[in-house]
Amino acid sequence: MAAKKLPPEYFLNRIRDYQKKNGKPPRSNDFNGPFQKNIKRQFGSWEKAVDAALGVKLNHGRRTDAELLAEIKVFVDANNRIPNRSELKHDFVLRFGSYAVAIEKAIGYNPEYAILKTLWFLTITTTHASLPEIVEASELTGGRKLTINQLRGFVDNLARAGFVNVRRGDRIALYQLTTKGKEELKAKGGKHAD
Repeated sequence: MAAKKLPPEYFLNRIRDYQKKNGKPPRSNDFNGPFQKNIKRQFGSWEKAVDAALGVKLNHGRRTDAELLAEIKVFVDANNRIPNRSELKHDFVLRFGSYAVAIEKAIGYNPEYAILKTLWFLTITTTHASLPEIVEASELTGGRKLTINQLRGFVDNLARAGFVNVRRGDRIALYQLTTKGKEELKAKGGKHAD
């Protein structure tokens, strides 16, 4: 005996109930697989079903830039540190071009710029700096707290862009601001990059 097909109004009512309970339209992953399949079969897409139930046009399940940046800000406020990429549920590089740009837009702090400034500060008296030295100096110069792994990722990005040279030894990597890095620092407002 075949299962009885549920009428479209059943699904529309479930969507309306979700909206009333949660104060926002549901996303497709708020319901289980069979429910999603029935919606697609009866309405053609999740977006069409939500539109039919609520008169709301979804932006194809994508969150707005403001919603994504708010996710970073909430994390920073709650944890008093910049999140690792794996701690967030979205690939910010695809949307904003780089993770550092997303952080800057969310909280007004660009970790890569701060690292360039810190490297300039450290290499006034020495030619190279290690990751632990950069972490310590960054915190002393008013930078946000970064883990060694976060710092390594940002410094590696800067090295790929040619702003930082990396000299790898047996157990330690040393970093140095390049002429291109100094020019970038100066262009972004760093006054001490000569």
